[in-house]
Amino acid sequence: MKVAIIGCGFMGFTHAAAYQAMANVELVGMCGMREREMRVVERGIPYFDTLEQMISEAKPEVINICLPTHLHKEMTVKAASAGIHVICEKPMAGNLADAKEMIQVCKRNKVKLFIAHVLRFFPSYQNMTAHVRQGEIGDLGVINTRRVVAHPGKEPGSWYNDDATSGGVVMDLMIHDTDFVSSLLGEADTVYAMKRKTAEKQYALVTIKFTNGTLANLEALWGYAGPLTYSCRISGKKGVIRFNSESSSSIRMIKDVEKEKVSGADSGSAAEAVRLQSPLLRDPYQTQLEHFIACIKDGTEPVISEYDAYNALLLSLAANHSAEIGQPVKLSTFATGGEV
Repeated sequence: MKVAIIGCGFMGFTHAAAYQAMANVELVGMCGMREREMRVVERGIPYFDTLEQMISEAKPEVINICLPTHLHKEMTVKAASAGIHVICEKPMAGNLADAKEMIQVCKRNKVKLFIAHVLRFFPSYQNMTAHVRQGEIGDLGVINTRRVVAHPGKEPGSWYNDDATSGGVVMDLMIHDTDFVSSLLGEADTVYAMKRKTAEKQYALVTIKFTNGTLANLEALWGYAGPLTYSCRISGKKGVIRFNSESSSSIRMIKDVEKEKVSGADSGSAAEAVRLQSPLLRDPYQTQLEHFIACIKDGTEPVISEYDAYNALLLSLAANHSAEIGQPVKLSTFATGGEV
């Protein structure tokens, strides 16, 4: 299958490396920043000045969009209108109206739209999902996540520093965990958020109440001095699943069972705490892209649908709005683009 990438930044080259490792994919071109043309050519990939030129000359069957969020809709519409399937980086768009248009134009042109929420393809998160769905810790009560990384907007004028363009730490970083907890807990009812921002840092704490009564507390930080780190704790009536990237050092999944008192467990009993330690046994970016390509070839449904991605965007926008007004936001009354 012929694939082309628009965007020559970090994520563009990450996806390019994944495609070049896939036997059933031909990476026929990249376009984006002219100053990175040589880096593209050095990797044996044809470079194009514009998306239109790349579509006309390389004739890709799939366009992979790795551009800033505010450009996602425009490029999706161009690709879909040319009858080309779309793989687009998260977040889906900058607002619900754009996201809705992306879905509609792809359906109208009978092409697939995939949003790259790569966390679903990390082995550690796949392991946690499997244990939850197998009922090992019973009905869920609370999920706590934390994700911290260096500030991506260190360069003056970076689009990351404009919250109106990037959505800030909630939409660009925390959305990984927003999508993950939603995949486990279903429909959300209420969102409450707090944010703090300085020139060097941006921090957010978001609580989501789901319609089934469960809670998710999500924490994210831009401006961490160390490497990307993330953790997740899923508490159920029968036990706890815990994962922390800083302590994940084994080359295989380890399931250590400890005795621990857990709120919500049967009175007088000790619940099991299951620590999942699972490093990247395989590249999640390649796994994700292989999955999307297979969905196109086989006509199968993806692990994450465009509606899942729309929901993650909805929750992120609601969280940002909650932080602005200092009040909880009811999802049933929050609308900035309508339902899909």
